[in-house]
Amino acid sequence: MVGLWAWLLLQAAVVTPPLLDPNVVEFPDSSLVDFGPLRDGDRKGHGYLKVDGQGHFVWADGRRARFWGINVAVESVFQPFDRIDTCVERIRRAGFNLVRIHHVDGTDRGILKPDGGRLAFDEPRLKCLDYWIDRLGRAGIGVYLDLLDFREFSGADGVLNASALGRGAKPYAVFDDKLIALQQLYAKALLRDHVNPFNGMPYADDPAVVMLELFDENGLFIRRRDWSKLASPFVEALSQRWNAFLLKRYGSTEALAAAWARSGVPQPLFPGQRVEAGTVSLPEFNLALDTPPESAVDRLRRAQASDAARFAYEVHRAYFRTMRDYLRKDVGVKVPLSAVGDGQIVPDLLSVAEELDFIGTNYYWDHPAFRAAREWQLPYFFRCNSPLTAAGSEAFAPIVAAARMSRKPLVVREWNHCFPNPDRATGMLDAAAYAALQDVDAMVLFTYGTIPTQRKIGLFDVHQDPARWGVAGVLGEVFMSQAVAPARRRVEIAFSDVDTFLFKDYHTDLHNLAWTSRVATRCFPAELTCDADLTINSGRSSAGVYHGGPLLLSRQDPSLNTACEPVWVTPSHFGYPLPLAQGGPDLYYWDGTLLYDQGVHSR
Repeated sequence: MVGLWAWLLLQAAVVTPPLLDPNVVEFPDSSLVDFGPLRDGDRKGHGYLKVDGQGHFVWADGRRARFWGINVAVESVFQPFDRIDTCVERIRRAGFNLVRIHHVDGTDRGILKPDGGRLAFDEPRLKCLDYWIDRLGRAGIGVYLDLLDFREFSGADGVLNASALGRGAKPYAVFDDKLIALQQLYAKALLRDHVNPFNGMPYADDPAVVMLELFDENGLFIRRRDWSKLASPFVEALSQRWNAFLLKRYGSTEALAAAWARSGVPQPLFPGQRVEAGTVSLPEFNLALDTPPESAVDRLRRAQASDAARFAYEVHRAYFRTMRDYLRKDVGVKVPLSAVGDGQIVPDLLSVAEELDFIGTNYYWDHPAFRAAREWQLPYFFRCNSPLTAAGSEAFAPIVAAARMSRKPLVVREWNHCFPNPDRATGMLDAAAYAALQDVDAMVLFTYGTIPTQRKIGLFDVHQDPARWGVAGVLGEVFMSQAVAPARRRVEIAFSDVDTFLFKDYHTDLHNLAWTSRVATRCFPAELTCDADLTINSGRSSAGVYHGGPLLLSRQDPSLNTACEPVWVTPSHFGYPLPLAQGGPDLYYWDGTLLYDQGVHSR
């Protein structure tokens, strides 16, 4: 570290101070130091990015790949070439080796234009995207591209009731065949058929493009409150798919009713509802608090939500397989793929981990809050509290660790400590340090603005803000050089099949271990061979069989089962003996009251 700081001082001696002042130059440098030379060897000449067996990014030669990145979004992408050149150079000098290009697929603010149902690109805007990718590649900076962000589908595309879908068709895009086909058409047109005129390569063959994201904050989990409000004919199609899922899972209406009746509600289905006829309604799909249900109706809702979570997980996996196979086989995409939904919902994360290559998540501190039903309309509200006071589900280390899935790279693809929070620079230091401790694979700051009419400190844009832009280069070197070494111990929080689909708050105090250890979620169907430094069961149930160790069995309430009934210890119950602090051994078990599963757990 002494050598690093000596180098920094030497570099600082040769740079003109006014380059740092946003009042003097439109695009100031992050630091007196040019951090670019420290990143020059990060990507050039190492082929396409891959994922190794340990769950990290590597280059073709097996060398570990890490990324300190920044987002460029919407109109900031579509600027004159000389401005792009300036911005690429500032980004390079600040030590970034990745740029995520975000929100470019719109028809009003992106590279698409309406053309009577024919997919057509706005050529001047597409050329700006081409130029960014070429110049970033020449600078040794990787590109992370999104596919579905802002696009609004239209009737001309052959989409029924398209005006009701909104930007990104959330969550319709993951289950409607027509929308999936349109996503495939766009991906092929952009990534394979289009050739970048500045380097002669399709994006699918360009080593500068290192990651692809199928969709941004989309899907049935993150939009779970919208299920009953979806537009026709999509809500009917989703309802039919829900009934087909229930019929396959339970076999008959009578078996479904019997399983849900264990909640204590003797008639859990409304008159006339039958899975064979496709008339069982879509359920309320809300994330229950980590507290006991107060009534039989509450227990029924949890049982229905558990089935809904399993249903959404299966729908997501089918979508991911379809898109992945198409991109690999028909488009020739070689780089890692992901999709981003709700980074705190284990079955959502698991659906990505099962089919795609890496996990993406977000972290914002003091993100603007809005009045009800008036998002992004003034006034905005802020707490202006210090991120160093955060704990649990608000703090960077626990919340980011909760998104990590075992043996998958983790990319924090949007993060920021928003203006006007007075401690935003401190928060960035906290995030960079704990990202290094957690051995996060990529940190992508949101965002770098280039729009000439917005020369001001923005809520998210950082390049005009000395408090954030001024520390970006130094913190990038802290992260990339592992000045904070990864934690020595690796902890996995284990979720059995039962635990994964028990749809209540997934964030617990166990995630606070991220302050000292590398933490990840490990999901398994029935049996798990533990190979982390410490495996801890999630404590939601005792379902699952564990082999090996070290293993810690945790529990949330040893006196109640998941139906909130008193536990009577009998040899016939499925579970583990656990010591009580005040007495002898006790038994914590799951008895199948809330959830139906064939086999031993259903008795």
